[in-house]
Amino acid sequence: GKKSRRKKKKNGSITSTQNGAGSAELRDEIVSYATESSFANPFENEPTPKYGWAQELRKAESELRHNSHSTVVVIRAAKAARVMRQFDRLGHIIDEAESAGVTFDGADNQALIREWKDTCSSRNALRTRVNEPQMQSLFRAAIKKDTSLDSTGVDHPSYSNFNVLDHAAFQGDVQLLERLVGLGAALDYTYEPHVTARRNDSVKTKKSPGSTALLLAVIGAMCCRINLALEGDGEDYREMYEGGIECAIALVMMGANVDVRLQQPTGRDANLETYVMMRCMKWVGKTVRELAPETGSELLVQTIELFNSAEEKIKRANCRCGSRLPWKKCHSGTIGSGCHYKSRSGLENESGKILWRYSPCAPCPCKNSKKIHFKCCWGESFRDYFQDDETAKLCVSTTTAINEHNREFVTQMYEARSYMGAINPDDILKMKCDAIRKGGPSMLEEVSRSIHPKSKIGTWDPNVYAGVMEQLGNDDFFQWNDVHWNIPKPELLKRVNEWNDALEQYCDSEGIAGSERGEVIKLHTASPLAPYVLT
Repeated sequence: GKKSRRKKKKNGSITSTQNGAGSAELRDEIVSYATESSFANPFENEPTPKYGWAQELRKAESELRHNSHSTVVVIRAAKAARVMRQFDRLGHIIDEAESAGVTFDGADNQALIREWKDTCSSRNALRTRVNEPQMQSLFRAAIKKDTSLDSTGVDHPSYSNFNVLDHAAFQGDVQLLERLVGLGAALDYTYEPHVTARRNDSVKTKKSPGSTALLLAVIGAMCCRINLALEGDGEDYREMYEGGIECAIALVMMGANVDVRLQQPTGRDANLETYVMMRCMKWVGKTVRELAPETGSELLVQTIELFNSAEEKIKRANCRCGSRLPWKKCHSGTIGSGCHYKSRSGLENESGKILWRYSPCAPCPCKNSKKIHFKCCWGESFRDYFQDDETAKLCVSTTTAINEHNREFVTQMYEARSYMGAINPDDILKMKCDAIRKGGPSMLEEVSRSIHPKSKIGTWDPNVYAGVMEQLGNDDFFQWNDVHWNIPKPELLKRVNEWNDALEQYCDSEGIAGSERGEVIKLHTASPLAPYVLT
């Protein structure tokens, strides 16, 4: 046959016009070295701490601050950091202990310290962009909530429309990928930047429509496998290949969608050599599940098969913090079994969809502090945050205790849930107002608790509260509470004015005047400031 005419690009991108780029025999010889040990807890045979390894690490570090010269305490903290795969923290704990003169007696302890040091050194030797100034700046902006990781594009030498998670997955940068997911990046979000006029970047390849990070990790691994078959076992391509496989497995184990399909773009982009090669390889139209055998990783195929059903995903899915531990052994150990997910199978067009708990290492969504989610609102029982990985939106789940005051109202709302769209909005408003008036102060107190522990709504008069709700009516109906710090400031100010205008109308309709009117307005006036600011 004719000699292969191929063009190789750096960073994992390959184009080829030869049918079956890289012979099948050569590609079949390229297999991944990834093993289950890379994703296993090194102390799997030991009992899991009662409240999970995340809480164990937190307690161990707290004890270490007060007893830094104890070998037992140092080993406990270092062990928890290793299980949680907090390698920077692990290295810091060991360095601080050695600087303080802590001696590790016993062959077992000494062997553990040597093993942990080697692990940290190997980790630091891996190729990653985590410590680059650009990425550090992005992390700081995400922590301050000044930017969205999902909508942040990043330059790539070969592709024109990657966000930062796409880039990490395609390049096989495991450390960067897990860091981004820990900060709250959505797994299945499809980044589509604003389309502008084509410039000199027209030489770049446009990524496959609808691509997710998992699909790009698989594509990158398959491309590197071809490069290895064509060019020999080069160190750069081997590292990128193994990194891509590891990224793909990590994403599957966190619950990423394996049914995303590889599509080709329309128009002249479909004639780019990359997509010509993909058509020749018969990759186009296949899902991640179907493409997995083409990566040369038996472990990836087995992992996808293991996470084949919603039940298995719920049981086995890993925490978003990067520990590679199941939720119940990691951060959800503090909140109880079954609290790490929310099934949306009851909603139309979302049968079987699972929302996972928002990352415990991301900035807390309450926007009430600068703490990470785990150290702020994670353990509060009244409100849970879940992430839709396809849209990158957060969904809030609130829990209300049932008692004799609100049982009738909650029952009516639950029964009406399936046909809520067919109910007259006036009837819903009447149902709410009647429940508040009938329940009295106790009912309003329950409403207050379901909103937030700091809410002062429970001190308001139920008749006034229900009366103002009726004045607002059902045109763009918005039920006011005093902890609306999650909504944008312009909308917050608008809602405050709407409530206060309706309060004046209520006083007019009820004939409330003089000092009584002043007292009613003073107590029930809405403020854009949260109640904890006022006290």
